[in-house]
Amino acid sequence: MAVKAPHTAGNATFIVDLPSGAARDPQLLPDGAVAFSIPSEPGGSEYLWFHFAVARLPSAVDFVLLNAAGAHQTGERWSITRPVFSADGRTWVRAEETSYSRQFSLKEPLGKPVFRFRAPLTAETLHVAYCYPYTLPMLHDFLAGLADRLEVPAGVLGQSEEGRDIPRFQIGGSSASDAGPEIWVICREHPGETPASYVLEGLTGALLDHPAGRRLRDRFTFHVVPLLNVDGAERGYYYHNARGVNLARDWSDFASAEARVLRQAMEPSLRRGTVRLVVN
Repeated sequence: MAVKAPHTAGNATFIVDLPSGAARDPQLLPDGAVAFSIPSEPGGSEYLWFHFAVARLPSAVDFVLLNAAGAHQTGERWSITRPVFSADGRTWVRAEETSYSRQFSLKEPLGKPVFRFRAPLTAETLHVAYCYPYTLPMLHDFLAGLADRLEVPAGVLGQSEEGRDIPRFQIGGSSASDAGPEIWVICREHPGETPASYVLEGLTGALLDHPAGRRLRDRFTFHVVPLLNVDGAERGYYYHNARGVNLARDWSDFASAEARVLRQAMEPSLRRGTVRLVVN
């Protein structure tokens, strides 16, 4: 199971109780490398996301992902994957040395495929992640910074499967029910696709600050759902929500609370025929 409290191996302490934290079975290998596995997700064998911290490592070391072969991203894809590291949890740098190859042992005489990557820096507490984390606290900070800049106050789309608020905000238009032409922007059905949140911050800044953004605001009302899969983001999943539903595949069955509340929010606009574009 995933480690949700500090776990000590040798002189190192592993910390996974982080927003979007995910790792299991951390251990130090005889060669000093840090080995770990990615926790499974409900709903299927698809997994990719990991995010944890290690305190008191003696030096820059290798990290070994033990269940890389079972991940959704396998084979040659691992050869171009470069996880990220941070000394403070805010500024991240990518691994420069990576390999995907077989690791031989007495238990695995034929070799077990593992993904190995080296930390490019040292720190008292070293943060490690599949990609740049963008957590719910980061989203709340971003929304707080927008509070005085939005003509319509930010609100809540509805609640997730686990009862978390799914935020929404509007740029342009005079009210939440403005009947002019609309563009809907929906972000992170897959919670592990964190670059989407950074792109959304840039998109929001362009709409608010760039002259072309002003022209777009004058013409369209933008309805923005900055993180649809809030449960998956908090739990450290890559693909699924808390019930194991892949939201990107839930636009016919609407089996998830998240897809249902989004459909409910969009229905008045769809009935009016005012939706011009949906950016997912």
